[in-house]
Amino acid sequence: MNPALYTQLAQVEDQHWWFKYRRKLVRNYLDKLTFSKEAKALDLGCGVGGNLKLLSQYCLEVYGVEISEEAVKLGRRKHTGYQFVKGDINHLQDLFPEKHFNLVTIFNVLYHQWIKSEREVLEQVYRILKPGGTVLLTEPAFKILMRRHDVLGMGKTRYRIREFEYMMAEIGFEQVRGTYFNSISFLPALVLAWLERPKLLESENEGSRVNELKMVGPVINKFILGLLNIERLIIKLFKKMPLGVTLLCIARRSSSPKF
Repeated sequence: MNPALYTQLAQVEDQHWWFKYRRKLVRNYLDKLTFSKEAKALDLGCGVGGNLKLLSQYCLEVYGVEISEEAVKLGRRKHTGYQFVKGDINHLQDLFPEKHFNLVTIFNVLYHQWIKSEREVLEQVYRILKPGGTVLLTEPAFKILMRRHDVLGMGKTRYRIREFEYMMAEIGFEQVRGTYFNSISFLPALVLAWLERPKLLESENEGSRVNELKMVGPVINKFILGLLNIERLIIKLFKKMPLGVTLLCIARRSSSPKF
């Protein structure tokens, strides 16, 4: 992301409906897993560390990797008790040993311009996961929704679930499954993408703020969360939503050797 956006992120990530809902949805999946008392978790592209507290509810040791020095500084000031590592996740093999983590999370990171190959990152995730370990990721969904919001966040693309399902299965992950979420934003995002398309490639000032990261009033924030909690219950009952502005994919490293 542009450096100025990390400050904006640090200001809103605890209360903004989008981040609160994503954490609640992730809990739906992590609550079903069993972790040992010595379990270790790693959040790739952790930004200012807004998801590390969530991971600490499941694992004893929690690490966050972030390429931005500014984000690491903000994270260390805001979230004490967690281990921030400044590093490039394109080269995970240089940061951590094989079979080291029980849980790896990737929250809207692989779509960034600085990721050289999504597949290579996931192959390295496979290596650093312990046999039976879990990877959970979220990424922006559907290329037709690409707009200025993505450009400001230095995003290069958006995905469909089947892209990750096929890729992760080929790498060797098992029990690969996923869903789209934040379905109530799909139509508004589609309209905005259409309206913004002529200006999509225009340059932006690095100090620009992402409108979606601005805090809305507490009543509206609570109302949106209430609507999305209904969606969360639907996903819990029926396993997936057919549409949404974001996708979630979860998979397990197989116990048999792959590499």
